[in-house]
Amino acid sequence: MDSVPGYGDILQEGCYHFRITRVDDDGGDIVLIHSTVQTEPFVGRQVRDRVDLTNEVGIQKLKSYYQEVGYQPPKGTHDPTQIEGGEFTAVVVHNIDKGTTYANIAPWSIRGLGKDPVQPLGPKGH
Repeated sequence: MDSVPGYGDILQEGCYHFRITRVDDDGGDIVLIHSTVQTEPFVGRQVRDRVDLTNEVGIQKLKSYYQEVGYQPPKGTHDPTQIEGGEFTAVVVHNIDKGTTYANIAPWSIRGLGKDPVQPLGPKGH
């Protein structure tokens, strides 16, 4: 029981190996990237990343996902769903909004599996 998180428990801050399990893109300004942790003993924990395409940081983050999982969109267009199944490492940081804590993937930390992660895998401080 101790090793299983409670419903609603968020992933601890730290660096993890992820697999993109689903991308929700309705052609609007928001892309939701659903990723599942592949790092033991946290395998199966999920993080959802909300990418806002109305600002430069969001566009840069989506481009980082594309680059690091090996998707090269055709010139002048892109399809975020093409990164489903892609794997990467990234740092999870917590963000508190209106009293609720969220686990977010730091845009500066997204790395393809062929590259060294930005810090050792696992929760922060371990």
